[in-house]
Amino acid sequence: MKTSKKAPVKAAPAPSEDKALQMNVHDRIPPELREGALDTLRHLARAEVLAPYRTQRLTKEGKSVAVSIISTALVNEAGRIYAIATTERLSGAN
Repeated sequence: MKTSKKAPVKAAPAPSEDKALQMNVHDRIPPELREGALDTLRHLARAEVLAPYRTQRLTKEGKSVAVSIISTALVNEAGRIYAIATTERLSGAN
């Protein structure tokens, strides 16, 4: 009996903190997906709860990769959104 093992998904190298703070998310989204990404940000700006979702991101080399994203609106003591935090994970082989 043969068993097949899938290779584990390798994590994309994360940028340094300094580099990440200088990055614009616009530059990491494939052009054809940017309008949908803006719609997602509009929902977050209204503090709507979003389920994790799958989309594409661009690597440093410009390659499009599938990712799973969790987004959270960060709210200050006055109840105002001051930032949006995201966690992005590769979602499988491309």
